[in-house]
Amino acid sequence: MTVIRALLAVTIMRLRLTDLILVSACVAVGCELPPSSVDSGDSAVPPLAASARRGQFRADPANRPGEEAYLCYSMDVDGISGVHVGRVTWHPPAGSVVLHHASLFAAAGLPDVGEIPCDPMPTRVAALGVYTPGIEPLRLPDGVAIELPSGTRRLLVLAHAMRRDAGSAAPTYVDLDLVAEPVLHSVNWVDIIAPVPNLHPGDAVGAVANCSFAVPAHIVSVWPHMHRIGSEFHGVIVRADGTREALLDVKPWDYNHQLIYPVDVQLQPGDTVQTQCHWVNTTNELVVGGPYSTDEMCNQGLLVWPFDSALCAP
Repeated sequence: MTVIRALLAVTIMRLRLTDLILVSACVAVGCELPPSSVDSGDSAVPPLAASARRGQFRADPANRPGEEAYLCYSMDVDGISGVHVGRVTWHPPAGSVVLHHASLFAAAGLPDVGEIPCDPMPTRVAALGVYTPGIEPLRLPDGVAIELPSGTRRLLVLAHAMRRDAGSAAPTYVDLDLVAEPVLHSVNWVDIIAPVPNLHPGDAVGAVANCSFAVPAHIVSVWPHMHRIGSEFHGVIVRADGTREALLDVKPWDYNHQLIYPVDVQLQPGDTVQTQCHWVNTTNELVVGGPYSTDEMCNQGLLVWPFDSALCAP
């Protein structure tokens, strides 16, 4: 199976969506589900700031407890045409269904509101980041924002949902806080994805991926992503002259606490961003690269400006 190595470009937005199928691997092997924010049922609707816009969807896969699914939804959100977003806050569901991760973006030609096919994916016009367990709101620096093109009305979410129990899922809310002018820099998303080797019981191995920039770029946030048997994650800047600088170090890795980290790093032509993932397979099962929680991933998502500089090559 061709593995899905990303959120959301997510990041995850480069998914081979023909592989988005229901699986029962958690039933057969046993998987660690993300924590739930409350015990069960629909929680109270969170308050919405006057400067924010809200999208809502309900990831409710037709599967059994312990199973996972990838689902896509189109959300109608008023007042987002031509705006700049400076903060994105997720209010994940609790109870019967939880999110392992989800990616959000504005897309061209979205169909009607509700669940939509994930294959083919609509063309992305703006990336709005990701949700992972334990994540905090994405806050961009002053003068930096995500620009939603004129005419944007609907948002697309790709959700990796994990069913805990039978029963209807609670809704997920996503809030977009708008920023006032002037916005000096519009950011775009860059994915750096390393191939995951076969991880046999007892293996302690790593993987590396490089992404070189041909034009100047400025990194404002870093999102690392692995799954259950990740042990540590490192992002490194390799300058054109070979000098190495730490971008991000997460050691030990915590599957239930995956953040988007603010940074302030200028890249020059010829500089490379390196992704390093390390795993220790303490299970009795072979673990392979793939989209589900019993698989492994090695992703590093960057938000960079200027928008058109969000291109790099291995």
